[in-house]
Amino acid sequence: MAADLTSGPRRRRRPSRGWYAVGAVLAAVGIVGAVLLGLAAAGVARDAEVTPLPDDGTLTLTENRFAVWVRADVPSGSTGEDLGVACDVVPQGGPVIEVPALRNQSAALDGWHLVALSARDSTSDWVGVPATLSCDATDAGLADATWGTGKQPQVLGVLALSLGALGFGVGGVVAGALAALLVWFLRRPRRA
Repeated sequence: MAADLTSGPRRRRRPSRGWYAVGAVLAAVGIVGAVLLGLAAAGVARDAEVTPLPDDGTLTLTENRFAVWVRADVPSGSTGEDLGVACDVVPQGGPVIEVPALRNQSAALDGWHLVALSARDSTSDWVGVPATLSCDATDAGLADATWGTGKQPQVLGVLALSLGALGFGVGGVVAGALAALLVWFLRRPRRA
């Protein structure tokens, strides 16, 4: 006679303790992702390095827009327009190209203040060509200032990567904790 397997109370199978590893893996992935995105944000921020301009103002034009920075004691939040900055770049064998002073934004990096930004595509025909950059300002505080060039700061990129790192890290840890809580809930002893 065969045993009747369908009769009697059915016991629920509890998940094994190994399922806690799923929560740990989710949390670890969140933390590792946050660290990687944080490092990427630091890399983008570090990319805004400023190079002091030589006394003769020579530079080589690059493919990207370039930023003009000044190292001087200027009021916080001052724009290039506020300081009366006027810059021109002259590629070897080319025309005078105005580098407009910034009107609506300011940025500072290690004592350097962003004052002007080349117009989009204004130097695209002169990539790799030596040029001379000359700047002056009506603000007396910039009379003996050091001028420099660098890339346009990527503030939004740094902000987006930083927020992504925060979201990824918190999300991973929360998902891991919820997974572990679910396993604990399913493993707890049932009362009759």
